[in-house]
Amino acid sequence: MKLTKLSFAERQPRGGRRIGSTRSAGPRGGFTLVELLVVIAIILTCAGLMVPVVSKIREKADRTKCASNLKQIGTAIFLYAGENDGALPGPTWGGQMAECPKSYGVNGTPELMYFLAPYLGPYGPPVPPYVVIANEWYSPIFECPAARRVLLAQNNGSLNLPYFYLASSPFTTIPPTRIVNLVAKQATVALMDLDQKTPYGVGSATVAAAPVHGFCRNTLYFDGHVQAVPVAP
Repeated sequence: MKLTKLSFAERQPRGGRRIGSTRSAGPRGGFTLVELLVVIAIILTCAGLMVPVVSKIREKADRTKCASNLKQIGTAIFLYAGENDGALPGPTWGGQMAECPKSYGVNGTPELMYFLAPYLGPYGPPVPPYVVIANEWYSPIFECPAARRVLLAQNNGSLNLPYFYLASSPFTTIPPTRIVNLVAKQATVALMDLDQKTPYGVGSATVAAAPVHGFCRNTLYFDGHVQAVPVAP
C-alpha cells in the first residue's frame, strides 16, 4: 500500500472550521451593554465639545448681522442728508425701536426709521411678538438678532422696546443739525447696542440687562463706520 502525503490545505475538514481559526462558528449577536455605554459616552463627549463651538459661531454671526444693520442705517442717514442740504434726520426722540408709526411718531416726535423709510424700505407691518398696531411699520434692519433672543427670554416674549441707543443731541436739534457742522464725526456716536448699562438704558427694566454681545457693543459713528467697542469691566 502506497502512502500519499497530504498537504495542509487538504487536511482541513470540509464544511467545518479551519484548524487554527479563531472565528466563532455561529453568527455574532448585537452590541453588548458595555459597548452601547461606550458609544453613548463618546457621543455625549462630542456633543459637549460642539456646544461651545456652535455658541461662538452664533454669537459671531449675531455681531456681524447687527453691524451690517447699523452700516445700512448709516448709509441711509447719509442719503437722507444728501437730499436735505446736509441736514441729519430729525428732530427725533431719544431711542429707536424695530417698529414705528407711519405718521409723526411717538408723542408727536418722529422716530429715526420714519425719516429713513425711503432709503431702507419697503418696511413691513409688525408681526407677533411685536405689538401689532394699525398704520405702523416694522423693519428687521432696526433689530439686533442677539437682542431679540435676550429680550424674548428676559421679557416673557415682549419685543416692543428700543434696540439701539440713539445719541440724541445731533438728531434732536431744531433746526436739524447739518453733518458738516458736527465736530469729530469719527468719534461721535449715532447709534449703538442698547442695554441697561448704556446712558439711555439706565433704569429701564425692559431693555437687555447686560451687553447683548458680551464683551462689546456695536456702535455706528457719524462718519459712517461701525466699530465693536469693548465693554468696560
